[in-house]
Amino acid sequence: MGGLKFVLSGNDKKVILQIKNILTTNGYIYLGYSNQPYNLLRVIRNYLPDIVVIDIGNRLGEYKPILRIIDEDLLCLCILIIEKKQDDIMEFISSSRTLTWATKVVYYDNFIQMLEMALLNFRRVVEYEEKLKELNKRLEERKIIEKAKWLLVKKQNMSEDVALDYIRKKARDNRVSMVEIANAIILAYDNI
Repeated sequence: MGGLKFVLSGNDKKVILQIKNILTTNGYIYLGYSNQPYNLLRVIRNYLPDIVVIDIGNRLGEYKPILRIIDEDLLCLCILIIEKKQDDIMEFISSSRTLTWATKVVYYDNFIQMLEMALLNFRRVVEYEEKLKELNKRLEERKIIEKAKWLLVKKQNMSEDVALDYIRKKARDNRVSMVEIANAIILAYDNI
């Protein structure tokens, strides 16, 4: 899994250095460090890392808005380093798609295994989100085509099959998508 890029954040320099050494030893590419939550978001958006590791300490409140943005936008995998398992952090992580955690005593093998599993899960989430977006796009296109078809049925007294064939033929003849033809039909007939 080496070759992936990472960014670090947090106050505990010892833990940050330890994680940096673990990751660089395994071929991960260090991009930078940010101590301030809002600066961290800027760093992530500029460098586009695959992973961000944050020594959260007692600063969950400061990081929450940034973590929500990272999660909502699926910017990267985010690993929170915590002192010990805490209910408020676990509750926050349980509702996210990109966050995971490790305790502050970071052991080399355990951290790498956790990281690799978290990366696999993150990639699955990204893949499913892309599939979901594509399915939603197709559904919306299908709705537009159906609306145009029914406008042709009503306004031109075509059968459903003839109306759909008409849209398909116009799209083929004009070398555009059926959605573009459907949108043109909707524009033409909705204004009448």
